[in-house]
Amino acid sequence: MDAAITTLIVGVGTVGMMGLLAAGTVSNQETAQLTTAIQLANNIHELCDRLSFADSGHFWGPQSGQAAPNIKNITELGGALSSGVATSATYSASAGTGPLDANQNVVSGMTGWGQTVTVHSVDPTQSVTSNASTDNDNTTIPVASGGGYPMARVTVSVTYDGNQVYQTSWLVAQ
Repeated sequence: MDAAITTLIVGVGTVGMMGLLAAGTVSNQETAQLTTAIQLANNIHELCDRLSFADSGHFWGPQSGQAAPNIKNITELGGALSSGVATSATYSASAGTGPLDANQNVVSGMTGWGQTVTVHSVDPTQSVTSNASTDNDNTTIPVASGGGYPMARVTVSVTYDGNQVYQTSWLVAQ
């Protein structure tokens, strides 16, 4: 009888230890994914620090045929305007266009990863309205239709195998 109880106690302890190891492994994998996603978002942030705000023509979105590594300013980094609303540009391994590093080079070995960048024009004199976008820290920023304002909100969403892992936004002034 004592041997059966001892075997039961050791068995329960072993199963508990295996469960703990499995949970730790999953946690480590999620942490590694989040760390990679934050680094990929920071690549775009650092790229924005290196680019000018807009070109002299005040184009919003990439000019015809323009893509990384030939992006010259922040307003070209996101997608083009469609009916006055900024669209997103995606830089992904599956499309062969990304993810990008801070020098607009495609980072190799990043299968499944992608960066989606949206650049909205922001009117700094406008108060918050129903047209405001919500940042992930629940602050609101007035987003203007079209372009031409001396401020922009850059949003980067990083995905892995089509699932969003991380998203961040920041303001850039001319």
